[in-house]
Formats: sequence, structure tokens, C-alpha cells
Amino acid sequence: MALRGLVLPVPDGLHNTNMDNIFADSLPLLTMLACVPVLRLFARQQNITDLGLYGLGFLLACIYHVCHMDEAGLIASRVMGLSGPFWRSADVYMAQWLLGRMWGHALKASHPVAAGMALPPTVLSGQRSFSCADTTVIPEQRPGYLVLAFAAFPMPAAFPSYYWVFHSVWHVLLAAGCYELYAMLCGEERSFWQESRLCVLDLGARLAQRVSAIVEVSRPLYGTRHGKACMQQSAASEASQEQRHAERLQSCDLDMEQQFSGGSRFTQA
Repeated sequence: MALRGLVLPVPDGLHNTNMDNIFADSLPLLTMLACVPVLRLFARQQNITDLGLYGLGFLLACIYHVCHMDEAGLIASRVMGLSGPFWRSADVYMAQWLLGRMWGHALKASHPVAAGMALPPTVLSGQRSFSCADTTVIPEQRPGYLVLAFAAFPMPAAFPSYYWVFHSVWHVLLAAGCYELYAMLCGEERSFWQESRLCVLDLGARLAQRVSAIVEVSRPLYGTRHGKACMQQSAASEASQEQRHAERLQSCDLDMEQQFSGGSRFTQA
């Protein structure tokens, strides 16, 4: 009952956004992969706190979008016994928390007022210090991603049939803006798109290694099975040849018997 009071109402146009198209319906879930460069950045900086928080937010958002893909609609969907609106609410609360923490880091704030009074006081307490200049102004380099992201965010409410487009754009632009902001604060020169390219290449290399390992492990087994199959095929072939040879001999014997019996009858006649 206590959790039910925290569940946010679902806007009318977002009860069921399915388009009966596997690409369109799964795109909001697939674009969550744009968050991976941010998680890699935190891991590279050994920022365990933000890696854990953003990782949790990533997980909640993925579960919410799995609920959104339910054919019966968001309200009717359930994951792990909890309803789609519950997972949506958890995603919204976590996203607000992470956005507040991000702005607090950008402003080098140590008080929750800098991130909005709606956030709990623990949001910015004990935050990790980033190696940016002592300033209270957000760096001006690469400013467009976050602006475009927040411009795309309210669009699904106005155009529910294009939810899959605008919300996917929101994911990519927000992830890009978040990465660029933390990259500047951490002194990283690699851009979001460069990091994304490295993610894809790294994933491809890992998959290639896994496939190669599976092939190496299965090769002896395949060789044994192949050898057994060849031996069985060879034995079957030899048996078939012997049977055909026996049939030929039997046929020859019958021919000889017929010729002999015919010759005997001719002599008696």
C-alpha cells in the first residue's frame, strides 16, 4: 500500500504506445545502449558511486521499456510481479535524482538547493570531486546535446504516436550530453561518438573472442564426432559393397544352374 501511493499516474497518450512494428516498439529499449559510454567513463575514472547509481538508473529504465513493449499496454504489463506504472515511477524518480546529481556536479555544488528542492538532501552529499576548474558555470564547450535532449523530452506527450521516435532521441541526446559534461569535468578528451565507436569495436572484439573460444573448445568434440561418423559411413559402405557382391555371386549361381538345367533337358531330348 505504501508503494502504491508513490506510483505516478500514466499520461493518457502513453498507456499503450505499441506500433505493431518490432523495430519501432523496441527502439526506446535499444537506444538505452547509448548510456554505456557514460558507464565506461565512470569505470575508467574508478568512480564507483556514480557507476553504481547510473547503472541502477540504466537497469530501471530498461525494465520500464520492457513493460512498454507489452502488447496489452503499460498498465497491464508486469515484471517480477510489479506493474508497469510502478517501474515507470521508479525510472522517473531515479532519473530526477541522477539529473540533480549531474547538475550539482556541473556547478560544483555541495547543497541540494543547487539541484532543486524536490531532491532529497543526500543527493549531493559526499559527492566525488571532479578535476574541473573552480567555477560555478557549466562549461560552454559542446553545449548542444542537453539542450536538444530537453527539447525532445516533452514531445511524446504532444505526439503519442511518435513516442518511439522522440523518446529514443531523448535517450541518445541525454546520454551524449551527460557523457560530454562528465568528460569535461574529468579532463577526458575523447568525445561521446569516439567512445561509442570504441564500445562497438570492443564489443565486436569480445564477441569474436567468445566465438573463437567456442570453436576451439568444440573442435576436438567435432573431430571425434566427425571421425565416428566417417567410420560409420565407411563401415556402412563396406557392408553395402559386400552385400552387392554376395547378390552378384548369387545371381551368377542362379544363371549357371539355369544354364545347366537347360543343357540337361536338351541332352535328354
